Amino acid sequence: MDLRAYVRTQADIAEAKALIAQGHFIYQPFRITDDLEVGGGYEFINRKTGAGIVYWPSYEDERKLFPGPPLKTIDPNLGPDFRVANQALREIYEGFVDQICEHIADIGAKKFADIGCFNLYVRKALTHGVSEGRFPASLGS
Repeated sequence: MDLRAYVRTQADIAEAKALIAQGHFIYQPFRITDDLEVGGGYEFINRKTGAGIVYWPSYEDERKLFPGPPLKTIDPNLGPDFRVANQALREIYEGFVDQICEHIADIGAKKFADIGCFNLYVRKALTHGVSEGRFPASLGS
């Protein structure tokens, strides 16, 4: 999910960096700013396990500000390829969300558990889809 439109302040960016540094927000393809993106798209699509799932070029300089276990960041030179791969993965996930909404009658009246995704990517996508007018308003609650 591209979160750049929702991350508006330095405090928002610092909160995202803190979550990333603690390992809570790194697996799903979230683009936070132009210089901060997480996701497994590059490793999955290119079969490059261990290449890195965090694009944060200033990580080493900021590491003391955001404590946590060491992160395996992607080589900044691979940033464009990292973004392309994560965008492909985002499109797959957005397709899942579209399919869920198309095939479940009155989805706004249903309870939703996002099994297998610890940071609720699909639920967040549904919520943002509501704000964009793609899905019923009752999904955003």
